[in-house]
Amino acid sequence: MLYAPMTAQIAGLMMVTLRLYLEEIQGDWFGWMEGFAGAYCQGATPPAALRDAPCVLLDYLMWLRCHDVSMALPTGLTSGDIHVDCVEIHPAQRTPEGSEINGFFAMDERRVDDADIELTMQLLAYAQADLDKALHAIPPDARDTAPFGGKSVRSILAHLVAMDRFYLDVLARFTPLQMRIDIPLDPETVRETFAREVRAVPTSKRADVVPVNGEYWSLAKVLRRAVWHKRYHAAQIAARSDPSAFLRGIFIDVRTGRESVRATA
Repeated sequence: MLYAPMTAQIAGLMMVTLRLYLEEIQGDWFGWMEGFAGAYCQGATPPAALRDAPCVLLDYLMWLRCHDVSMALPTGLTSGDIHVDCVEIHPAQRTPEGSEINGFFAMDERRVDDADIELTMQLLAYAQADLDKALHAIPPDARDTAPFGGKSVRSILAHLVAMDRFYLDVLARFTPLQMRIDIPLDPETVRETFAREVRAVPTSKRADVVPVNGEYWSLAKVLRRAVWHKRYHAAQIAARSDPSAFLRGIFIDVRTGRESVRATA
């Protein structure tokens, strides 16, 4: 199951052990939280991502509660009650052609069941609702601007559709005929097709691992990445709709002096 937090009795207190898988993506480090679908932390370095993980998990649980999702965790949980166990670290790798190879972790090898799929669809719907709400606060004539050298809202939306289409291409490799799925660029059609194709993956294929452009994928990884990607960019657009939050999201990378915008979830 996607929700399977480990707890232990330590010094008379209930502790939650958070199993974290760290990965470098385009210069930043992301931590995937095993047992918490769609939960991730982010930092400029592995220690920074690890340090923020407990607080980010609490924010994620609050996000779930805002969407009426509850979990069987100790009441009154604080960041001090969360022990982080870094299971795997995947530095950035590249193909001979220069494309970045993202991580494939032990948790990506597990078999996905129907409950996992329906939970993912639910979380994607919540993330889409967050995205729609953020878009509603941005005037159409402001969607093509890109302050501080960042990406415009329209380019972020186009990127979301492009990645969803890529996930569909990956999913097609789990079908018996392994046929490529060609669909229109309409975002709603892409989302509906994704949900249909995820549910259509045969049970016998739900633990398969396939190579795609030098990178390994499974159905579990597709679900993990899809929820993260929607939440991540929904947060970016939400920050863009709030000027003060957007300004707070700007940071200077002390290693390179590069000014960037960091999304939080």
